[in-house]
Amino acid sequence: MTSDSGSLRVEHWPGRKAADARRSVSPGTRAIVFVCRHLSHPLMLNVRRQADSLGVPVVYCRRTAPGWQAELEGLRGRLFS
Repeated sequence: MTSDSGSLRVEHWPGRKAADARRSVSPGTRAIVFVCRHLSHPLMLNVRRQADSLGVPVVYCRRTAPGWQAELEGLRGRLFS
């Protein structure tokens, strides 16, 4: 998720192609949310390394609404407090 002038922009990476594991996190990213059932390990490791170097929080959610709600509430508290 990136924020430009107060608006929220969501970037979706399907993660199904090998090239997705080599993508770069966009400048200005404020949070990364993995919503999935199974993670591509190369994608996860690449994004995690980039997030750590940028100081961006990463949240992992299962593909269920209750799983999202708790994780995203915690993320909202960290980003917008």
